[in-house]
Amino acid sequence: QADKLLEDAEKFWTSKLSSENRHVAYINLLRGNVAYAKNKYDEAENKYTKAKNNYLSIFSDIHPGYIKAVGKLARVYYMKKQPDKTLDAMNEIIPKYLEYTRTNFPSLSFRQKSNYWKDLKDEFEFYAFVALQQPAKGSNLKYTGKVYNNILATKALLLSSSIKLLDKIQHSND
Repeated sequence: QADKLLEDAEKFWTSKLSSENRHVAYINLLRGNVAYAKNKYDEAENKYTKAKNNYLSIFSDIHPGYIKAVGKLARVYYMKKQPDKTLDAMNEIIPKYLEYTRTNFPSLSFRQKSNYWKDLKDEFEFYAFVALQQPAKGSNLKYTGKVYNNILATKALLLSSSIKLLDKIQHSND
């Protein structure tokens, strides 16, 4: 039933604004989630690809919706046993996540940081899981280094954020 309602919502937004709008992109992301939950990976790939392309045409490849769609595609590729496509997708978005955290994370509130990190943590853990499953060749060493660098980058970010929060608490008059 959820898919039917989402299909109706997609038709509504398409009739009002055309198929190139953020509402249709988000609906395709949700429809991809529904298909993924039903283990319909080809359908999920189709919906996530539509969402990705829609976000890209409306915004850019650094938009959070685009990055989320590519992350979802990576999981579909993994379930379809396509490790190269999985790693390509993850290698596209991980640097964008790191750049976003470097530029925007310091200005977020503690609650926003917690919510953002909750989503981000899953992506980094999935990347580490997939990257470290690579056969023990030269590429494995490359991915091991990338995973290690990601851990260092995110730990430093979280530590800095925690120190700033602790400092604010200690210097408040409450």
